[in-house]
Amino acid sequence: MPPLTCSQQLRYALPDSLSRWRTSTLMVTAASFSTSAHLSANPPKKGNSAQSGPPKRGVRALTIKKTKRAVSARPPAPGERKALRKRIVLSNTNALEVPGLQEMSASNVGDETFHGKMLALPGPVIDSLRVVEAFHTTQGWSMFRKPATLVRGDTVELGKLMRELEEGKSTGRRVVVGEAHSGKSVLQLQALAMAFLREWVVVHIPDAMELTNAHTEYAPVQGSNPTQYTQNAYAAVLLTKLSKANKAVFSQLQLTRKHDLPIPVQSNISLDRFCDMGARDPEIAWPFWEALWAELTAPSGDGAKRRSPVLLAIDNLPHAMKESEYLSREVKKIHAHDLLVVSHFMDHLSGRKTLPNGGLVLAATNESNKPRIKTLDFAIQRNEALQHEPTRRVEGELVQHLQTALRSFDFGTTTTTHIHPLLDRWESLSRRDIDDKVPIETARAITALLAELETLPLRTPRWNPFVPIDTRVLAALEGVHVQRLHGLSKDEARSVLEYYAASGLLRKQVTDKVVAENWTLSGGGIVGELEKAAVRRAERWVSPVVPVVGDSVWSPSGGGTLRMA
Repeated sequence: MPPLTCSQQLRYALPDSLSRWRTSTLMVTAASFSTSAHLSANPPKKGNSAQSGPPKRGVRALTIKKTKRAVSARPPAPGERKALRKRIVLSNTNALEVPGLQEMSASNVGDETFHGKMLALPGPVIDSLRVVEAFHTTQGWSMFRKPATLVRGDTVELGKLMRELEEGKSTGRRVVVGEAHSGKSVLQLQALAMAFLREWVVVHIPDAMELTNAHTEYAPVQGSNPTQYTQNAYAAVLLTKLSKANKAVFSQLQLTRKHDLPIPVQSNISLDRFCDMGARDPEIAWPFWEALWAELTAPSGDGAKRRSPVLLAIDNLPHAMKESEYLSREVKKIHAHDLLVVSHFMDHLSGRKTLPNGGLVLAATNESNKPRIKTLDFAIQRNEALQHEPTRRVEGELVQHLQTALRSFDFGTTTTTHIHPLLDRWESLSRRDIDDKVPIETARAITALLAELETLPLRTPRWNPFVPIDTRVLAALEGVHVQRLHGLSKDEARSVLEYYAASGLLRKQVTDKVVAENWTLSGGGIVGELEKAAVRRAERWVSPVVPVVGDSVWSPSGGGTLRMA
């Protein structure tokens, strides 16, 4: 009997089931270069009902045809979505009519007797304000029967200033600052309304970001050094707004000068028709704008028609105080002051150009969409310190002592980084030079005045010499008055709450306790927060009468809509 192999011996040693499995395994592993029968079998045919589990990758087991819905609605037209997003609702028929609500007029502009009262905007003024885009979507105009604003202390001060500028034919320069929701844009809207009532010419740039975010066509001006850039499309839109908003004033004024224009123009054409001609073609819009501005700033002679004062306003100022998103030929960012529209405004804000017939240059900042510009913040703090009376007194004495001490020194031009350029020259001197050429009494007086400046409530800001400074921004705000908005007083807050209650938005009796509670919740009378504290909280807990527009309920902030259940 021949000897048994290893597989035979293993078969006899193990049970039948295990020996069969072990033998088949050994046979498979023995043939290392062959393929077993079960691995080389054909794949199952498609459509086999005996298949279980999910189908393999690449195999479609079931095909279901999706039914396509027929789209019957038309696609939105170009610009329709933007128009819907920027839509302004200024009236609400579901809101209650406020009894005894007076309208703003030319006679009560800057009147102390209307301080703390709500005044409605007249109909023609509302149309002009809508044209110049003075209303914003974040403001709750859609909650009330008609637009009305509160005459706060800053409104009275601004109205008095406009009267003085009109009588004296002088130029005022002012920047409105404040924390978020403090009413900066509404104060600028009140200034525009007062200008329309007094028949001023109003030029308003609603958002400076539209000029610097590279969304408008631009082109370099030939022969300009440094290179300046025009924005013809924006200039054409600006001419259209001027013609519509100032129709009552422009229709009475005619061209009085000869201008070098690309197309022939009638000599005695009215200014509103002149603006319409320039707005037809963007390529000729900027020459027409320059000619229009020359007509508006022409001095009013005895035989000529009286020229109206001008209100030149801009909102969201920080975007015009930095490098824009436009690129030059060298692929470098263009400074916003090199854009002719922005440069035109900055020339008047800095005082390099004036308004011969009187007027006001008004700018407002925006905290909700504000880029961080250190030079702008420094310039505002510097101007506020200069406006402070104790600071002005100490600064006057300091300048006198500095002039006396620096007479024996010869300085060139220096960059102004302090409250006065003489401080730069003083700090550039060494201690030995001061001891040799400056009397000891003068040096001690200067040191004492500098120490007193540091202890005042509005201390003089000092620029960090290791941080580069934008001298163009610093020069644009030289001597500009800063008007900082704070919260409303409790009397002014009571007037606002009573107006909410009369309109049906606040279903509470306005008592001293309710006024104090809402004034505290609004951070000391911040008008935007007061609206949230009074109206939104009332909507949540009291369920007041909510103004309905169509099939939606508008939120108090004027933003998106809340669908009705």
